[in-house]
Amino acid sequence: MRVALTGTSGFIGAATARALAIAGHEVVGLVRPTSRRNHVKNAVSRFVVGDQADRASWSNLLEGAHALVHNSLDRGALDRSDLEAHLSSNLVG
Repeated sequence: MRVALTGTSGFIGAATARALAIAGHEVVGLVRPTSRRNHVKNAVSRFVVGDQADRASWSNLLEGAHALVHNSLDRGALDRSDLEAHLSSNLVG
């Protein structure tokens, strides 16, 4: 199964990518341009560079996917206590 994964480079995302790959799934990982990837490169078949809130990256991430694991978080919206930004970025994204 091809699984699209947001937050691939983070602690939980990397562990999720490895677990999915070990289980035999193909992982397509969404990462920010500044995210390190070397620690998960063996578990991810393809990286999509973008942001969860950037609709332009969605089609590339979801192409051929059978499932989506949404694991990323825009922490800035939470730190600012901006509910609207939080919902827009973290829930809608």
